[in-house]
Amino acid sequence: MTQCAMGQARFRRPEVMRARGGWVQIGCWNLGSAVVIGATLAGQPVAVDLGSALLVIAVAIAFRAMRPGAGTAARPATGGMSPLTDLAYRTLLLVLALSIPVGMALSHVRHS
Repeated sequence: MTQCAMGQARFRRPEVMRARGGWVQIGCWNLGSAVVIGATLAGQPVAVDLGSALLVIAVAIAFRAMRPGAGTAARPATGGMSPLTDLAYRTLLLVLALSIPVGMALSHVRHS
């Protein structure tokens, strides 16, 4: 769900559609998610931290792409994100950014 929202935000703001940043974001999100899930199942909180670091990188890339003036061109009049959608997306990113350290702490508490 989150990956879909991140992709839609990039799609709706073509001025930030840089291939490299998008692929790094997708790679960090997918690999980080897989590492966190695997490490949680294996009871390895340090590995959860490593996977979480990848998730933080993906969220940071998404925040960077959404900042005003992030692209090489101005925001298009059509196809851009509405202010409400933009606010909802930024809120989603903030919730994700805050939930990552909470998950890391819970992993350490659970496996200590």
